[in-house]
Amino acid sequence: MDANVMLPTFVMDAAIKSGCSHVIHTASVQQNYAGKNYDPVNLYAATKQAFEDILHYYTSMKKINAMTLQLFDTYGADDTRGKVFNLVRSLKEGESIAMSPGRQKLYFCYVDDVIDAYVHALELVRTDVMGADHKYAVRLEQPIELRKFVEKYFELMKKDVPVEWGKREYMAKEIMDPTGIGEILPGWEAKISYLQGLTLCSEYDRERR
Repeated sequence: MDANVMLPTFVMDAAIKSGCSHVIHTASVQQNYAGKNYDPVNLYAATKQAFEDILHYYTSMKKINAMTLQLFDTYGADDTRGKVFNLVRSLKEGESIAMSPGRQKLYFCYVDDVIDAYVHALELVRTDVMGADHKYAVRLEQPIELRKFVEKYFELMKKDVPVEWGKREYMAKEIMDPTGIGEILPGWEAKISYLQGLTLCSEYDRERR
């Protein structure tokens, strides 16, 4: 609540009072369960939507231009967050991990492409008339199954790590297929494919170990 609602609201208020006229906000795919316009997967997603509504108030009053970038599943070589893919990457020979069946499709987007998207969005938001409010997706054209993504990583690593697929249930509100959620940011496209991103991760992990 503090990070996703209170803090950005204070920042918006201070920005407007100091003469700032452009802002880029970050949303999550978890706001769109089953591809719906809005159906939060969890409380985190609900708080993201809460600030998005607050942001709309400011743009509707023509106090600022805003662009919202919706992120899906971001990853990178030097990524220490407790994400599922990073937990898998940290496994050593002889260790195993219990996973869901792994058939959920995900839009993994490499961090370098995500950065490029924000740089591009900064240029776009500056050209809008006062009060503009756009929302775009930062993702590849096609998603990939979590299971295939993980298996390709281990193939590149030349490691045999027993992933216990199906040992855990899917989440109560699992997004099984995010295909088509959000309009991709105009004038931007991901340059790093899943294979290229996994190759960068595997090369980094081999050097680190």
